[in-house]
Amino acid sequence: MFSVPKQHVLPLFSCIIAFLGLFVSMATYYTTEVKQADLDIQIGPLTEVYLFDDNSGVGMSIAINVSNRARATGTIDRINLIVTKQNDLEKNYYFKNYNFSHLDENSSWKPEFMDSHFMNLPVAGTVSKQKVVWFNWDNYKMTDSNNQFKISEGKHAFTLLIWMNGAKKPVQIHKELEITKAQLGELERRRGTPANTVMLYFDRKFESVNSVIQKNDLKKQYDVEINFAN
Repeated sequence: MFSVPKQHVLPLFSCIIAFLGLFVSMATYYTTEVKQADLDIQIGPLTEVYLFDDNSGVGMSIAINVSNRARATGTIDRINLIVTKQNDLEKNYYFKNYNFSHLDENSSWKPEFMDSHFMNLPVAGTVSKQKVVWFNWDNYKMTDSNNQFKISEGKHAFTLLIWMNGAKKPVQIHKELEITKAQLGELERRRGTPANTVMLYFDRKFESVNSVIQKNDLKKQYDVEINFAN
């Protein structure tokens, strides 16, 4: 069996400690100075939609949460939105004009009106940010009336294109939204009023509407089973 002479144990132990210290130092240097920002983006379960007062376009917002898992500062360089209607797959409405808003000290969303062509969102290391991104489609700017965008009944595919940290290709996030006839009516009813937005959910299970769920559906949808003790 191999054994280390007693007179070499202490120097060997010291070398091991020094090596571990060097390894920790190198790992710390890599994570703090070398490793690039590692951004993770999650989007909320809904979009808020409103119609322009003069029927000239539509606006919509999507809430995002951006987390930076590295220590280096990262940036969201640009966010664009593509909306495609299920009944017209040939047309993809590309929303380029956007603005951010943020939650202020009064827990209200405060708009940040800046030129979207020159605006990016810095994200410091190991922090998270919550923003609402507002997209607008102005039909007055469409020289071809066939390219005007109007909210309609049916399914819509939402594709967020997000450029980060100077990358040439964007990250894609896909969501699907189904708009009902009742929701369209509510949008029209609210047009031009102070409360002109309507919340539309990508996933119906997040809708903030009370409902009655049958026992079998409760188990199937949420894996919840209620049993009372005798």
